[in-house]
Amino acid sequence: MANTSVQRREFVEALQSTSLAVSDLKADSRMEGVDVDAADLNHDGNISGTREAGALFDQVDRLDQDGSLNSLRTVHDGTATAVAPAVAAVGDLARAPGLQRKGRAAEPGNDDILFVGMRRETQGEAQALSARGAGRFNVTNIGSTDNSITVGSQTYDLSTNAGVRSFADSLGLPQAQADKVHDAILSNPTDGRAELGQLAVVLARGENGGTIPSRLVLSGHHAGGQFFGDRGHLSDRSLQDLARAMPRGAAQIEDLHLAGCYSYGRAQLDAWREAFPSLQTAWGYNHTAPAAGSGAETHEAQWEAATRGRVGVLNRSTARGTSVDSEVIVWSQQGGFQSANPPGTLADARARVTNDQAAFDSAFSGATRITDAHSGPVRDYYSNLNDLLDRSDLPANERPALEQKRDQAIRLLYYPDISKGFQATHGGTVAAGYTAAGRTAPDFSKLSRADANREINDFLTRTQGSTDPAVLAARSRLTELRDLTPSAIPLNWIH
Repeated sequence: MANTSVQRREFVEALQSTSLAVSDLKADSRMEGVDVDAADLNHDGNISGTREAGALFDQVDRLDQDGSLNSLRTVHDGTATAVAPAVAAVGDLARAPGLQRKGRAAEPGNDDILFVGMRRETQGEAQALSARGAGRFNVTNIGSTDNSITVGSQTYDLSTNAGVRSFADSLGLPQAQADKVHDAILSNPTDGRAELGQLAVVLARGENGGTIPSRLVLSGHHAGGQFFGDRGHLSDRSLQDLARAMPRGAAQIEDLHLAGCYSYGRAQLDAWREAFPSLQTAWGYNHTAPAAGSGAETHEAQWEAATRGRVGVLNRSTARGTSVDSEVIVWSQQGGFQSANPPGTLADARARVTNDQAAFDSAFSGATRITDAHSGPVRDYYSNLNDLLDRSDLPANERPALEQKRDQAIRLLYYPDISKGFQATHGGTVAAGYTAAGRTAPDFSKLSRADANREINDFLTRTQGSTDPAVLAARSRLTELRDLTPSAIPLNWIH
């Protein structure tokens, strides 16, 4: 970054679709020395159109020392020039990321990326970003199927309270902060604590005065406030609590990409912004997100290019013409919240859920069969529940029941996966209970939802009053399958 310049054409093109108030430009202290009035050729109080944009360029160019009438040098030999603040100011007021990027090119910061992948398939996403970064930025790839983490020569078992305690105490933080780190990691499902621990190591480095990546990508399936996959579960809330435990480290994160379905909305944004107080931009998905190998890499490349440098604006149009572009939601400090779907009223959101309730109830009982997990009335019900729960005006006392329905609905949509996971995990327990009851257990992975419900209810009726430990254990597991109990059925049974 020895030298950086803005060409006349790119300056004018950046202003073509906007109008800048002369009063706003003059009120910005970074425009000191620029005769903004002289660029207002028609004296209407605004800078608009190609001629006035060119005239503003000429006035800014009077501060420049590069010897050219067609360029503005913002960085010379690695140092910001006198013209850089004015270029940044125009970029801010015009919401023009290209001008922001070049006006702030000498400011401290980096474009490094911290990539957290909860599925093996996301490895390709991390590799694609690394290829883009060659010579420009680094990508730190986080993801593990292990429950332990090694720091230096010490390995910590994060599946135990003692292991989490020792790990948190090893980060060189004051005890009060170490306690918060411990609590945040312990609050996460066991199988995703290694990822959270790796994040903690990075944030602790920033907390202790070091430099960490400025951009964060979270990738995987997403449902019920968790990123998940074959590497485990990573709770949004646990990660946010971890960030709050190390605010100086978290403050170095400027750009966030949430690469998962149902990962982003207005209420979710508030939580992420509170956890990462220096956040400048965020990108996520209303409902469907592109999968690894089927569009995720394209979206992440577009996000990477749009957020490179010190920018404060991000537009949904960046994803136009790509897979599921209508599902993209973005937010930026200067561009605000942008979604293709206006929120409507709380009453409308409630009504949409109510309208699909009967379809959910019918599928839940097994009376109707779901033939496509990605579309249909139960998928609509799940989407509408997510939309309702994302509303800040939803009364708190309504949330628990709606969250329960949401978490049952996603498991119902993928019931064939759930039944396979159930059989693989609890088949032995169920078989022992059936044997103790003098019966032969079926293979629940091969039963439809309707047949499974009938079989479970029959077993529960026949064994009512039993005190046999094996029968009782089977009854508990089978009840959880019938009720699709969220706390008992891991999301990563879904493939």
